[in-house]
This record gives sequence, C-alpha cells and structure tokens, in this order.
Amino acid sequence: MKISIYLLVISIIYLRIECKTVPKDDDLITDEEEGKQYLLDANEKLRVEMNKHSTAEWNYATDINDQTSAERDTVTEAFNAFQKQASIDTKKYDWSGFEEQYKRQFEKMAVIGTSALEGDDEKNYIKVTGNMETTYSTAKVCVSGKCDLELDPDLDKIMAESKDPTELEEAWVNWRDASGKKMRNDFIEYYTLGNKAATLNKLPDKEFKTLDDLWLFSWETPDIKQQTQELMDQLKPFYVKLHAYVRKHLKAAYPDVMPADGTIPAHLLGNMWAQSWSNTMNTVPGVDPYPDVTTIDVTSCRLMALYPHTYWQYTAKRMFDLSDKFFGDLGLDKMTQTFWDKSVIEKPADKQMVCHASAWDFTAASGDDFRIKQCTNINMEDLITIHHEMGHVEYYMQYKTLPVVYREGANPGFHEAIGDLLALSVSTPAHLKKIGLLTLDGSVDMEKINIKYQLKMALDKLAFLPFGFIMDKYRWDVFSGTTSSANLNKHWWELRGEYQGVSPPVKRSENDFDPGAKYHVPASVEYIRYFVSHILQFQFHKTLCGFSQKAVPLHECDIDADKEAGAKLKDMLAVGSLVKWPDILKQMTGTDKMDINPLLEYFKPLQDFLDKELEGVETGWTFDVDNHFLITDETQGKTYLTEVDSKLRQQMETNTEAQWAYAVDINENTAAARDKATEVFNAFQKQQSLDTKKYDWSEFDPFVKRQFEKLAVIGTSALEGEDETNYLKATGNMETTYSTARVCVKGKCDLELDPDLGKIMADSKDPTELEEAWVNWRDASGKKMRNDFIEYYTLGNKAATLNKLPDKSFKTLDELWLFPWETPDIKQQTEDLWQKLKPFYEKLHAYVRKQLKAKYPDIMPKDGTIPAHLLGNMWAQQWSNIMNTVPDVDPYPDIVTIDVTEELVKQEYDAKKMFDLSDKFFGDLGLDKMTPSFWDKSVIKKIPNVEMVCHASAWDFYATAGDDFRIKQCTNINMEDLITIHHEMGHIEYFMQYKTQPVIYRDGANAGFHEAIGDLLALSVSTPAHLKKIGLLTLDGSVDMEKINIKYQLKMALDKLAFLPFGFIMDKYRWDVFSGTTSSANMNKHWWELRGAYQGLSPPVKRSENDFDPGAKYHIPASVEYIRYFVSHLLQFQFHKALCAFSQKAVALHECDIDGDTAAGAKLKEMLVLGSSKPWPEQLELLTGSKNMEVDSLLEYFKPLQTFLDQQLVGEQLGWTFNVDDYFDNNPITSAPTTPSTPPTTSSPTFPTTDDAKHAITSMSLIFINTTITNEGLIRNEKEVMAYLADVDAKYLIWNNKKSKVKMIKEFSAWNKELAIELKKYDWTHFTPYNRRQFEKMACINNTKTKEGLIRDEKEGTAYLADVDAKLVAWNNKVFEVNWAHDSDINEMNLEAKVKLTKELNAFQKQQSIETKRYDWTHFIPYNRRQFEKLAVIGTSALNSADEKRFIKATNNMEKIYSTAKVCVSGNCMLELDPDLTKIMSESKNYNELRQTWVNWRDVTGKKMRRDFISYYNLGNKAAKLNELPNMKFETLDDLWLFSWETPDIKNQTENLLLEMMPFYAKLHAYVRKHLRKAYPGKMPKDKTIPAHILGNMWAQQWDNIMNTVPGVDPYPDVQTIDVTKELVKQNYTAKRMFELSDKFFSELGLMKVTDTFWKKSITEKAKDKEMINMNDLIVIHHEMGHIQYYMQYSSQPAVYREGANPGFHEAIGDLLALSVSTPKHLQKIKLLKIDNSVDMKKITIKYQLKMALEKIMILPWAFLMDKYRWDVFSGKTAPAHLNKHWWELRGKYQGISPPVKRSEKDFDAGAKYHTAAGIEYIRYFVADILQFQFHKALCSFSQKDVPLHECDIDGDKAAGNLLKFGSSELWPKQLKFFTRTERMNVQPMIEYFKPLIEFLDKNLEGEEPDWEFNVDDHVNSPVVFYNSLGVIKKRKHAHLVH
Repeated sequence: MKISIYLLVISIIYLRIECKTVPKDDDLITDEEEGKQYLLDANEKLRVEMNKHSTAEWNYATDINDQTSAERDTVTEAFNAFQKQASIDTKKYDWSGFEEQYKRQFEKMAVIGTSALEGDDEKNYIKVTGNMETTYSTAKVCVSGKCDLELDPDLDKIMAESKDPTELEEAWVNWRDASGKKMRNDFIEYYTLGNKAATLNKLPDKEFKTLDDLWLFSWETPDIKQQTQELMDQLKPFYVKLHAYVRKHLKAAYPDVMPADGTIPAHLLGNMWAQSWSNTMNTVPGVDPYPDVTTIDVTSCRLMALYPHTYWQYTAKRMFDLSDKFFGDLGLDKMTQTFWDKSVIEKPADKQMVCHASAWDFTAASGDDFRIKQCTNINMEDLITIHHEMGHVEYYMQYKTLPVVYREGANPGFHEAIGDLLALSVSTPAHLKKIGLLTLDGSVDMEKINIKYQLKMALDKLAFLPFGFIMDKYRWDVFSGTTSSANLNKHWWELRGEYQGVSPPVKRSENDFDPGAKYHVPASVEYIRYFVSHILQFQFHKTLCGFSQKAVPLHECDIDADKEAGAKLKDMLAVGSLVKWPDILKQMTGTDKMDINPLLEYFKPLQDFLDKELEGVETGWTFDVDNHFLITDETQGKTYLTEVDSKLRQQMETNTEAQWAYAVDINENTAAARDKATEVFNAFQKQQSLDTKKYDWSEFDPFVKRQFEKLAVIGTSALEGEDETNYLKATGNMETTYSTARVCVKGKCDLELDPDLGKIMADSKDPTELEEAWVNWRDASGKKMRNDFIEYYTLGNKAATLNKLPDKSFKTLDELWLFPWETPDIKQQTEDLWQKLKPFYEKLHAYVRKQLKAKYPDIMPKDGTIPAHLLGNMWAQQWSNIMNTVPDVDPYPDIVTIDVTEELVKQEYDAKKMFDLSDKFFGDLGLDKMTPSFWDKSVIKKIPNVEMVCHASAWDFYATAGDDFRIKQCTNINMEDLITIHHEMGHIEYFMQYKTQPVIYRDGANAGFHEAIGDLLALSVSTPAHLKKIGLLTLDGSVDMEKINIKYQLKMALDKLAFLPFGFIMDKYRWDVFSGTTSSANMNKHWWELRGAYQGLSPPVKRSENDFDPGAKYHIPASVEYIRYFVSHLLQFQFHKALCAFSQKAVALHECDIDGDTAAGAKLKEMLVLGSSKPWPEQLELLTGSKNMEVDSLLEYFKPLQTFLDQQLVGEQLGWTFNVDDYFDNNPITSAPTTPSTPPTTSSPTFPTTDDAKHAITSMSLIFINTTITNEGLIRNEKEVMAYLADVDAKYLIWNNKKSKVKMIKEFSAWNKELAIELKKYDWTHFTPYNRRQFEKMACINNTKTKEGLIRDEKEGTAYLADVDAKLVAWNNKVFEVNWAHDSDINEMNLEAKVKLTKELNAFQKQQSIETKRYDWTHFIPYNRRQFEKLAVIGTSALNSADEKRFIKATNNMEKIYSTAKVCVSGNCMLELDPDLTKIMSESKNYNELRQTWVNWRDVTGKKMRRDFISYYNLGNKAAKLNELPNMKFETLDDLWLFSWETPDIKNQTENLLLEMMPFYAKLHAYVRKHLRKAYPGKMPKDKTIPAHILGNMWAQQWDNIMNTVPGVDPYPDVQTIDVTKELVKQNYTAKRMFELSDKFFSELGLMKVTDTFWKKSITEKAKDKEMINMNDLIVIHHEMGHIQYYMQYSSQPAVYREGANPGFHEAIGDLLALSVSTPKHLQKIKLLKIDNSVDMKKITIKYQLKMALEKIMILPWAFLMDKYRWDVFSGKTAPAHLNKHWWELRGKYQGISPPVKRSEKDFDAGAKYHTAAGIEYIRYFVADILQFQFHKALCSFSQKDVPLHECDIDGDKAAGNLLKFGSSELWPKQLKFFTRTERMNVQPMIEYFKPLIEFLDKNLEGEEPDWEFNVDDHVNSPVVFYNSLGVIKKRKHAHLVH
C-alpha cells in the first residue's frame, strides 16, 4: 500500500513537470453556480468579521486602556481563526474554470499569507515577529550623555535638528545597535518561516515558492519587479541632480566628513533612514536657496494677523468641512452623517489615543460607516493631512458596493496615491488663495517661493523614491535566496550605495542588521506601495489636470471644483480592485503602464534651477561596498593576524634596536636614528590600526578577538593633522618643562631634581630648606605646565573617541587607559583594595606622625595630616629616608640593617658574578637560564667615556631566533644592585617564557604583572635565609633577629606601604580629570583633596589654582599610567604567598625563600608562558587560586610590623581630618588657562531680515503677548465688542494690501501699539466662544492671560533653566553639606550655620522665583513647563522679610521645644525621647508608667508649641498665596504642599486607598484589642477603641513591640522570629561589610554600584560608640541604599527633577527592597540563615507577617491622618479653637485609638510628633507603604512570577532591576504605569502579600467584632477660649504702653 501511494505521488509530480497543469482532484467543487453562492455567503461573513475587527481596533486606537486592548486581542484572534477557516473552505473549490471576476475573488480569499502556518511553525513565526517588533518598539539609546532616548520624539528630533556630525553619528549608530542588530537572527527565522508559509498558500493554478511571490501576488502583475526597476532607472538622472545639489552644500558644511567616492553619509540628511531630506534646508547652510523667502504656510499666529477674517474662525471641524467641500465641489460624495458622528478629529482630554492620522472603513451593512481618527492641530500640515485622509474615505465610499475582497485600492499603491494626489492641488498658492487662506500681492517673488516649495517637496518625495524601491527590492532578494543570510547587511548597503548614493557613517559588518532599524522590516510591512504611490499621484494629477486646467503648468494646477476631473476620478475609485490595476490605470490615464514623465514635468522648474546650480559640479558617485564594510570572516581574520604578527615583530625589533643604541650611547647620531625609528614605527602602527579596523571581530573566538582589539587601539597615535601636532607640542612642552627645570635653594642655584633636590629631600633635617626645595620645584615644573596639561588631556579625550572598536567606544582618555585591563570595574576594584589596606596605612602614618611631632612640634598641623615636605621624598611617595633624618622613626638605630655590600666586595664580586648568581637563582627554580645572546649583548656596567642612560632596564628585542633579551645596568657592587639584578632578570624570564606568543600577547597579563614578577623575587632574595644560603651573610646567636626583622619590615613598609595611596591617586586623579568629574578650574584643588583623603598629607604652604602640583611628578607630564605600580605592589605579595605554599608552606611568609623550589618555579612558569594571551584574572587564578586581587597576603607578610606598631601606638589617635579649603586659596586663577574651545557653530538668525513683511507681524505678536489683560473697569458689553471686531478686521485688510513693506513695517508697528492699548479696554472672558476666540487669537494666546513683559521664547526659557539648574545644584550641595555637618555633629556652631544657610537659601529662592516668573511658560513643552512650575513655587520662602523672620522664629521655636524636651517618669528625670522614653514605651508592661510617659511627653512638647503652630500655619497660608503661577493659584498651605503631587484629587485618592485597606486594619485592631483586654482587664474603653499608650510606641503608629510585652499577641512565642543578628556577629560582619552586601544586591539587579565618594564620606557607624551589628540595621542599610540608588539613577536630570516621581516613591523604593532582603530565601542565599526540615515555616511566616503588619498596616491610618489633620487645619475646615479635638476625631475615626486621659484644647497632641513641629509632610509615608507592595508585585512578575508574593526575592533579577530606573521628569502616574501597567495606586498587592496573615486572623477572630465606636466628646473636654484670651492679653499690654 505504501509503495502504491508513493508511486502515485511520483506520477503526479511527473505530470506537473511535463504538462504544466494540475489534474483536478475529484474532491474539489467545480460547479460555478455553487461557487458564486459560496462567494455571496463568504462575502457577508467576511464583511461582518471585518466590521468587528475594525470596531475593536478603533476602540483601542481612540481610547487606549487595558480593557480595549484585551478586547482588541480577543477579536484579532477570532478574526485570524476566521481567515484560516475561510481559506480552508475556499480551497474546497476548483475555480480555475470560473469567470475571471469570480476566480479572482476565490484567489484573494484563499491566500491568507503567513496565517497558513500551523503548530510550532505558527508559534515560532509569531514569536520572532513579536520579538522584532518588541526590540524595535522598546529600543532606547544614549546620545551625548543623555540616555533612555526613544526614536520618537528624541532621536527624530536630533536627526532633524542637530548640526553636530558626531552627535548625528552617535544617534545613527546607537539606534541601529539597539534595534536592527538585535533582531538579525529573528529576521532569518522570520523569512525562513515566511517562505514556508508561501508554499502553503498554493492555489489550483498557482503556487508560491517564496515570500516575495506571496507579497507580489496582490499586484497581479508578473513583471512588477521589472516595472519598478525601470521606473527607478528613469528617475535616476533627476535624483542624481538633487543628490549632487545637496552633496555640494554638505561638503561645505562638513568638509572632513564627506567621503571621496561621492556618496553622502546617511546620518547627515536630516532623517534616521535618509528617506526624506527636507530637514537639511534648516540645518545645512545653502540647501535652502532663499532662506529669506518664507515657505507658503497658512498656519501661524503671524499669518493669522494678516488674515484675521478667516483664520480666527478655524477649528478642526471647519478644516474638515473645508476638505469635505473640496470633494463635493469635484462632484464626489460628501462625508456621511455617520462620519461626522463617529470620527475623532480632536484629541480627547480624558483619553489616551494613537494620534497618527488614519482613515477607516468599517464595512458596515448600512454602507455609511467611514471615519477618520486625527488629533488635529490648526496648521497647514494638518490641513493637507485632512484632505489626504479624506481621499481614502472617498475611495472607501466609491467602492463600498463591491464584494469585500474588492474593497481596496486597485493595487497597494493606489490608495496612498489618491491621498497624496489631492495635496498637489490643495497646497498650491492658487487654491490657498481661492479658499481665503492666502493673500499674495505683486511684490511677492513667486518664482523663488515656487523653487523653494518644489525643492522641499523633492527632498521629501524624490529623495524618498530610491529608498522606497530598495526597501522591498532588498527583501525580494533575501526572500528569493538571491541574497544569502551571510550577506544580509552587505546587500542592504550595496543597494543603498547603488540606488541612493548614501554610505554608512561608520563601517558596517554582518554583525549588524541595518534594515531592521526601519519599522517596516521588523513589522513585515510591504513598502513598494509607497514607491508606486509617489509615481502614480503625479500620473493621476496630470490626467485630472487635462480638463479645465490643461493650460496651467502642472505644478500650478488645482482641480478644485473641476467636475469633469471629479467624474474621471470617481469612475476609477468606484472600481476598487474589481478589475486588474493596469486596466484601471489605462481607463484613467490612457496607458496601462506607470509613467515617470508627469513627475518630471511637475518638477521642471526645479530641474531647471538645479541645472544652473550644478554648472561645473560633478554629479553621480562611485560606490564600492567593501570600502564601507567590515570583514567578519574569522578564517580571513586569522590569516591577517599571522601576517601582521610577522610585520609587527620586525618593526618592534628594528625600533627596539634604535632605542637601545641611544640608551647605551647617547649622541646626536643615535638620537636621530631613534627619532626616525620612532616615526617609522608610529606610521606603521597607524596603518596597522587602519588595516585592523577593516574587520569586525566582535563574534570571533576570544583569543583572536583580543588580538584584534589590542592591535586596533593605538591610543593618542590616532590623532592626525593639527590635533596630532598640538598634542605632540603640549606633551613635548610638559616633558621639556620637567626635564629642564632648575631651582635655587638656600642661595644655591641651577639645582636639578636628580641628584640635587633628591638629595636635599632625602638628607636635610632643616624644614625651611625642605619647604623651599618643595615649593620651588613645583613652581619650576608643574606650575608652568598647567595650560599644556589641559590641552594634552582635551586632545587625549579626542584621541579616545577615535579609537572606536566594533563593539566598544571610548569617550575619554581614562577609558582608553583602562581598556587593556579588560576589567570594567578596575577603578572600583583598586578603590576597594585601598580601603582594605587603609587601617594598616593609618597605623604607619600615625607612627611616623608621632615622631615628626616630636621633631617639628611647631610645624605639624592640628588636623592630623603630615606636611608633604617632611617625608624624605619630593612627592612623599616613599618615606624610608626619614629613618635617617627623623629621630625614633628607626626604632633600633644601633642595630645594623642587613646589608651584604661589604661581603660582596670582600668576596671580589663583579657585575658578571652578580648576574651569574641571579641566573643560577632562576635556573634552580627550573626556569630558563639566560641565552648566549643575553650575555653577548647586555650592558651590565657603565661603558667608559660614553654617555648612557644608567637606570636599570630589561629589553625584549622580538628577534626571529627568539633569543635576544638584554639588560642595561650601570652595576655597582652593592646589595641594592644585587636585588635590582634579580628584579630585571625577572622581566627577562617573563620575556623568555612568553616569546612564542603572538607579538601582541608578548606582555604581562596586566600592566602590574611585569613589575610584580620582578619585585616578587626580591622578597626571597633579600631574606636572611637566602643571603646566608648563598654565602653572603653569617648570623650567630647574638644577633637579635626580631629587631632586625622589625627594622627591615619598617623600612620596606615606608617604601611599599607608604607608596600605595600615592600609587592609587596618581591615576585616580587623572581618571577624574579626564572623565570631567573634575573640571579644569579645580585641577589643583582636587589633587590635594585626594592627597589629603588618601595619604593624610597636607601641603607645607597654601596652594591655589595658579599651581599645578601633580605636574611635579614625572609620570604626569610624560603621560605614563601609574596604577600598574599600585597593582604590582599588591600582586608581588599575592604571588609570593602562592609560591611559598610548596616547600615553604611551614615558614612565616616574611621569611619565605623559594630558591630551589622547582614546584614553585613550575607553577610560576605556567603563568609566565601565557603572556597576556588570557585575561589577567584567569592567570591570577592559575597561580593563586583566585581571580581577585587581595591585600591579605601583604597584611600577613607585615604581621610582625603591625604587632610592633600596635605596641607603639597605645594612646595615639589614628587617622586625620582634612579640609582642603584650610590649605587652599580659593581666589580666581590669576592667569587662567585657556581651555581649547569648540569652534562656534553657525546658525540662522532668529528672525529674517527686516525687508520681509512678517517682521511687522512678529513685532505685532510680541506686543500682543506683552499686553496686560485685567478685569477691573473693562468693557464687557458684547454688542460694542462686535462692532469693535468688525472695525479691526477692516483695518487688517487695509494693512494686508499695503505695497511698501519697509514703510508698512513702521506704520504697522505704530498701529499695533494703538491696538494694544485698545485691547486693554475689553474683558472678553464672558463673551460667546466665537467672539472670545477672536480676542484670544488677536493676542496670540490660548485662554491664558499673559502679564506684561513676560518672555515667551522657549529657547530662551530652556537656556534659563540650564543656568538656574547649575545654581540649584550648587545650592543643594551647600545645603546637604551643612545639614550633614549638623546631623553628624550636633552643636551650637553647626546649628547656627544651618540657620544662617536657611536664610541665605530663602533669599536665593526668592530671587530665583522672581526671575522664573519673568517667563510665560504656559505654552512650553510639558518637560520645560513643569520645571518652571517647580522653580516658581518656593513655598514659605515667598514671604517678605518681616513675615519670614516670624515664620522662621515659629518653626525654630517648635523644633527647639521638641529637640530639647526632657521629662520625669517614675522618679527618673531628664529623660529624653530617644532612647529613654522610646525604651519605656516599647518595653514596659506597667499601664501607669506608660500613661505617665505618654502624658508627660505631650506636656513638654505639643502643649508648649500650640501658639507657634498657629502662627506657623497662618504665615504658611500667606506664603501659599504668594506662590501664584500663571495657570494656578494656591489659597492655603495644603494647596502648596500638594502641588508637588501634580494630582488634583490626591486627597480623595489617598482616602479611598485607606478605606479599601480598613477591613484588613480592623481585623488586626480587633486581634490586638482581644489580647490587650486580657493583659489590662478593666482598663480598656467600652467603645472598643484602644488607649494610645499601650501599643508599644509613643504615637501608636507602629505596634510590633507589643509582640514582646502583651501575652498572646505573638501567637507562637516558642517559634523564633527570623533574626540573623547572631549570625552577622558570628561571621564578623562590620558596618562596612553590611554596606558592601547591600551594594552587591543592587549591582546584581543590573543597577549602579555606589561611588567612591560614597565610601569616603558616608558615616556608617557612630563615633566612639560600640558598633551594633544587627538584622534591623541590615534592612535599614538596604533601605537607605535604595535612596542612594534612586539619587544615582536620576543624577543627570535637572535639579528640580532630582527627586522621587512623587514624594512617596523614594520611601517606597527603600522599603520595596526590604521585602526581598528579609525573606528566608534571600537570607539563606547570602548564607546568613540555615533552615532545616524541622522548622515550621508556616508558623514562622505568620509570625513574620504579623510583625510586619503591626508595623506597615497599622501605620497607614496614622500616616494618612497626620496630613489630613493638617490639610483640614490649613484650609480652615478646622478652627484654631478645635485643634486638639479634631486631632482626636481623626485618630478615633481612622485608627480606633483613644487618649489614656481626657484631653483639652490646652493640649496640642499633634505637636508631640516631630513632623508636625518640623513642618514635614507625611502622606508620602502612607503612599510609600502602598507603592512598595505595588512595585514588589511588578518586579516579581519576571523570574519570580510563580512564587507567592510574600516569598518573592528579586535578588539578581536584571529584568526587574531594569524597571528601577526613573526620576521625576515624567508625571508620577505615567511612571507608575510604566512600572506597574496602571496609573492608579492599588492596595491589592499589599492584601495579596498578607494573604496568609489575613486567613490566620479570620480563624482567630471568631466572635470578635472588628470595629469600634468613637465619640470625641467622651475623650476631649470642650475647647477653652484660647484665642480670645490671647487677644485680651495683647490689648492690655497695648493699653499699658499708651498710659
């Protein structure tokens, strides 16, 4: 059976090949009548389904919300299912013999495209298309430091407006990286499945092989590809002219950017895809040929002024009416009533909608439901758009009676062509004049206007055509297999280069996928329709202009009211796609071919213009895609590396030989040869870098990839031309300044650094001499090179950007320097290492300082720093010399340091013998011995009579033989040089081991490894054991080895440990300067900030910005990186420890000598042989077992010294305090350096020249804007007004007809002034809308009363915002510093400083508010407008000076009363709130003691501040009124407080949230009350309230303490609460370590790590107190770090936006994290908790949730009423006579709390809470408690979505972390929606979180009623006449004074 079937299939295939026909299947229906009936039924079903689908889509597009979105998805799914079934049903017919029109219907219904896919194919197709669309729609990029930029509007705006080619390139590249590049694989999967879908759409007489066949099926034109190709070829000559014209001006604007091949870089054409170029008319000088001639635009307020009789009356509806009339006048159908009823033509205020204009056919049974959706603006662009969209609707109406499958354009290009066709008439001057929107007199140069208009149109339409063509040609080639997946991007650029003449701004590769950067590619939208429509519109236009307009030039033709043209058009429209489009086209135009000639005819004036402009200009281009494309073939790349390795080795050998020759024989000849070799090598490097950058290695094997990266990066050699010259000049100047510096000291002049000053600093004991040498050296060196240093790093930063790699770019020089480290966090790593070393360093520092104090008592500063000139070294980098100059630094001066110099001399050692000794050391380790070439060519002693560089150095000559390694050293016979020989030979050993690596890998694993290897060996060689072993040291029993060892270690530490902070800050300083963290104005100050902070050093004399002290160190002018030395000093000990773990593991580390340990040697060799071929962490792990650098080995090595120092420092204060301002003269620089400035950019003037009439209009508009409009005494009679309007209208018409423009401007301005005065007489606010709008239009305003003299220019406003932002940042810094000082050290001085700064800040805020209010920002974009509003509102700072003093006095009184309050309780007096009263309230079980505490606290706080509070809020209300904005008033202080919420109904919102929570709260209240009744029988009120004093807290705001004090509240007292405090202590956690744990938590979420400054300046433990390590603080740390993270995320925002999205967001973010951190899962993960199976997790969960609820749920009503109370008081709802009563009304109502004793209006219990006294709003905490759970649920929807909410831990979830990045630049509901998908706060996540607890409470509250009854009068006595009494007292005082 199987065989028979198989043969049958074969025969069918054979027949198809031979006969080219398909035999009819017996199962198919061939009856045509039955087929017709099927079509009728199917047509109706399709109409109904399409109606449903369109309705759902419309509902979503016009009202975007969750419901309409869900409904749309449901309907779409049903529609797709319907389509599939319809296709299946259709394919039951064989229609090949049917009549043509029925046959075509069957074909259209049968082909369902990719919907034909099923099963996994369908799922995968949906997945990949979804992936692509998501990638595109969510793509965000960074440009010029601004991040999270979206395509629309951010990048579009940059591409359209920027004139900076670097910014344009960055935007262009980054968009493609974020979009296309990421979807390449998805695109391949997409078209593979698309091709499969094509084959599934098989028809009886047609099959589809690939997706392009399927796409082009609807065209019904087999040669459509060829037709469009021919049209493109015909267009090319015209396009080439336009291209040449634009290129000509781009060359002038960007001479260095334009390629030699004649193409135009794609990023310079004003559009992300270079598909339309009209924006270049505004950004590229010269493209607009007549910048002074205004383009025809009937939009603006200026034109309104000229044509008031028409413009004033325009609305969206009227614009639509105008368009409808246009169609009616053509004899076409007017819009239906349903159209007018259901279209949305203006954006609704209360709905979110898709504003992109679109026309809709609802296929309604009634045949009248057609609509347009458009957010219409009253401008010319939208007027044209309306006609375009109505053209689509007209098409719908004409073909509405056709079967549904024919209700479409004749081909996909027809519909767009019809819309655009109408714009060709509507936009003509003739038409605009005809409809009364344009008046042109004879003075207008219509030729120029026409050329300008045609040029703009051509830059849009003509420039678009090749792009419109290749968008689908590209995909046809890909789908059909003409282009393989290996060449996806290359083919794209082949087409773009060939057809568009555009090239990529940077080289591209096959790792990119640039087509995907255009929406239609990921969205799978065909594009050739747009190409065709651009052709057809002109073809149709020519036909329709052949009636009444045939004598008019085509570009001037307006078919308005031409009934014959309308009839012709109607005939075509009515056919839909019933007939094949070539037949329809022929019926319309007389030809069945698309024709380019009408377009060419239309643009003839422009072509003539271009011909003139291009005389002598070369046109066209040559494009070789390989010149713009990177090679991605790895095999080819490897071949290249082999070749370049050989060349590089030769170059290195030649260059090294020249350098060596100079170093060993300094003379003119060797110097010249060296310079020449350097020049040749630099040229080779540049060329090699260029050749390397022809490859895109981003996907290569890591070993290969890293070689490419190292070859490509050539540092500052990347500079060229003038930049290179200036860089070499600046560095040359610095080096010359340094090397030629000479100074005088103590009358001796011409002293050099080495040896003269070096000797003084090392040997002198005279502090005056030391200071003179120190200062004079800096004056002669660093001070003179300051300007050169700025030039150097400015150009260095530019060089960094030029070293761009395929997958990495460098912004600044520090990034370039650190690139070889291949460690993104190397800055942080080194900082962390230093912080771990600091305690040891502080001991050494204190030890030295102690001796220096004794030596120089009058010189040592009080802040604990050491003057930098006293430490025996010019830079205080090594301090060992002071062992000889400062008494007692050497603890054992009588004991000789181990020194074998005498023994070397005695044993007749020479240089060779010392080198042999070293060689033997390496050989005995099992390492390679030196080569014969080494011994032949090394120079190991000074050559007589020859000048040479004596500094010892090791050299690798890269010889082919692999044996040429040398050392150059002028050896002296002493111990120091013996150690140096071993060090240098260590380098040689490294060279020899990695000699077989590629040249680029012949280097240390990182920059510190080489030095570490050299120093490592000295640690063994210098040990007494080794020196004794090699016969150079004899030690008997009388020697005190302990003292010798201490002395040796101290000397080493004074060199190595003292060096470390200097080694770190040398580069940290430059990183900060290069990156811009430190500005050029603070270069010297920052140097001393670092020296003070890290080294504890201070300058011996005051410094200033006229100095440049870093330049006094060689490595700064020589541009030598320094961090390598810091790293090497650590690694040498880490290596030493690793190698001592073999034969020496039992030996103390400082005594270890690895000599002869071949196992250690083998281990070392294993690492050395790798060179830099593997990243250094891997190599470090190979040797030491760890990838991380550490300090433990160093600390272990110096353990004896640390013990010694501890003994010496008993009673000695460690550390120092350093304030740079104490040592710095902050006066301005006297000879300020000139920072290289950016060349000024040219831009068009703001206004054109005065010979244009529109200046008169502009000036008139400004007068109107500056008109003061008041209501008092104005004319309100509307009849009088109507007469006035008619008069003004007539005058406008007269002015419009004036001929002499210059004279008219003056006269018109004068008349404007008169008109402005006239306008002031009218109050039009109550007039009919028609009249009111005329007045508003005259004043160019939108229902906004604009005060006189306000600035409306948004550009000026934006500049002002930037300026004030800088000031605000400075003020914020001051405030934070002063508040920090006060809060971290509370004393009178700091309090006085705080008060003083408050006054100064108030003064600044007042002035800033005044300046802000000079602007009318009501029409600004929301982003700017909100900044102005935030700046203008300054709260109580708005008060005048007298009121301000009263206000400050009242608030200070309240704060002082609160902060100084002390009480007596149970006989104990002077008790403070914290910790005394807090402890009582939280721990006492004594009812009376609790009551006494509660009452006494209120007596000494709130009761005493009642009057001040009344004064405070009265003045606050006064301040509120003074904060009036143009569009907003504040009546009372609560209005002002709530302004920042930008939510009018925030009071209602919060109350509603609380009411939703109350059932849960009431259950908790009842549960607690139940147990309190048992604990305090007879004490509980009958109204079921709870007395406020027995809830474990002074304010009963959180109740969790009662779990310990009230029996039964804790349901499981035997079950321990999760508390990891003990484990924290057990694991030796410190405050610092807890903070590091938190920092790690954030970084693993993909968020930022905290900054260096954070670690330096934060105070994480209280001084002098024992550190308390506990779980609570661990949670608090995460909370506070959450705030820090928020600060960092929005740090780039303007100052006014640097806050939480609303005041509750900040607290919510902090608390949110605790929800994860405190989970058992998280605590187990971080190894602080172990839970075994015996633990009852259910009970633990209940207990934990109960504790949390008693904190978080019980605080909610309190947090709400804290502000509700004040809102009521401020707003006047509560009178002063009822202040306390209302407080208890709210507490009783919302909390179910009552006072323990009766209260009265003599009390003021609200003031017992700090936030009342301090005037701090509280609702933020309420909101925060809600939001934290809402946020938690959102973040848990990623990796934790299947976990119960209360168990969710987001740790490490980067998707969740990505959501946590926002500030306040958007309204908080928008941000909330981004975060949680809803704009409303929601309590449901909180309720979901506590679900286990709620279920527990329900079980435990049986018989308990969760409610209470509260009557305030039962608890509060009637109010006293407080205010009246006060008034009487005042009157009596006054009377007495009068008497």
